[in-house]
Amino acid sequence: MSQTIRDYQLKVDKTVRELGGYWRPLSGLARVIEELGELSELIMTSESDREKLGGELADLFVITASVGNQYCTDLDEEFSLMGYPIIIDEVYQGIQPVTSKEEGLMKLVTRAGQIARILNHYEGDKKKKPTEKKRRLGEEIAKFNIDLIALANFNNIPLFTYVDKILDRDVVRDKNRFDITHDPTTEPSLDHFRKLAKGTPYESLKKVWGSYEWDETLSLEKNLQNTLPTFQRFIKVGENEGLEALVLEIIGEEYIYDKEKRNKTIQRVLQFFHRYDPYQGQEPDVNELGLHELTFRFHYYGIEFEWIPMVHEQSLFILFIPLYH
Repeated sequence: MSQTIRDYQLKVDKTVRELGGYWRPLSGLARVIEELGELSELIMTSESDREKLGGELADLFVITASVGNQYCTDLDEEFSLMGYPIIIDEVYQGIQPVTSKEEGLMKLVTRAGQIARILNHYEGDKKKKPTEKKRRLGEEIAKFNIDLIALANFNNIPLFTYVDKILDRDVVRDKNRFDITHDPTTEPSLDHFRKLAKGTPYESLKKVWGSYEWDETLSLEKNLQNTLPTFQRFIKVGENEGLEALVLEIIGEEYIYDKEKRNKTIQRVLQFFHRYDPYQGQEPDVNELGLHELTFRFHYYGIEFEWIPMVHEQSLFILFIPLYH
């Protein structure tokens, strides 16, 4: 079966998980810049070593795909939206090589600047200007990799052959080499939800983040405090990147043993998030939180969510689905 760009994204994800998980997104961005610098050094030498060049190009695909994976980017979808093929053999034929190595390098630098701009808005201190053009991280990462393939084609390098080599190397070389952080795309809550959602309408949700791993030694509120940054990040990037849902997993029989207790737990969860909503700031009436059976709606940071409770074994899952307008 022919492999696609998305298949290589999944290979990257598998390797990252085997290595222990993802870096913080801004650390991923730093690695993009680091590898781009190494590529620049190599390209600007009079005679570039083909093997080294292939390795540096592959490193850049792996790292940008990793960053994209953290925001649920689907490169097959992004390539198709721009009219490019997604089958690897067709990708090589469908992307024209650059006219010079200098042109190829400058295109990558420009794309990296756009990726940095977006990540600084998402994860850094830079606030977006009201007049600034709307850009999606997924689209810019796809454009970066199109330019990457164009540079590889100029040098007659089959990029994804080298990606395979790099991934096989990294599993051995990089095990426990980097500090790993919690990431909403690799949290246990998301894996548990995927199993629970099989055969339900929610199985079709692809771009989903998971809550911070539950610690049964902590109180409900302490656990919610741990997952609050994830919820706030979801609000910040969700609509732009097309994220479809965030799943919260609450573990413990004391939260779910009867309907009354489950409802009280849900009330506490929604009231907790409400307290940290800058659009609100006061303790709400229960019905305002969407606990009325006819609504199941919840507002946070100006966005309306539908929330769906699900119980499985010792866990209460609350699926927050944003209703973007």
